[in-house]
Amino acid sequence: MKPVPRKAFTEVSGFEAKKHNIRQTTDGLWQLTLTVSEFGSADWLVFAPTGMPLAIGLKALDYDNPEEEPSQTEKKFITKCIMLCKDEKFQKFMLASTEDGCSEKVKTHLGIKSRSVLGEYGSAGDKARMRLDDLIDKFKRDLRRSEPI
Repeated sequence: MKPVPRKAFTEVSGFEAKKHNIRQTTDGLWQLTLTVSEFGSADWLVFAPTGMPLAIGLKALDYDNPEEEPSQTEKKFITKCIMLCKDEKFQKFMLASTEDGCSEKVKTHLGIKSRSVLGEYGSAGDKARMRLDDLIDKFKRDLRRSEPI
């Protein structure tokens, strides 16, 4: 029998599995049977002795609705908002005297509690991004009006 490698005790390994069976034994414990196609970095588990204690974390996978990270475009909206709030001209436009005050006024104007909403998928993020674009357009028009000809 191969020894269990040190990484099995120091690193978290993950793999996808399907629940195959679950049953309760007569002594009240549960036996869970999983079907696994590949163990990936947890290949040491194949050679681990029966009865070896393991710490296991589970997360259900929804292949029909995969989790999506904000795209670079959505992340840019967050950055754009942060940079605008640092701009003294934009602070003046928002009738704020500080970056924090400007940030609060922008969030109120956009109807959001956090600028991170600008990076979210779905209607809340979409609406906030559209409102930010509208606010930026108003700011640019205001700047053009106030610039000397």
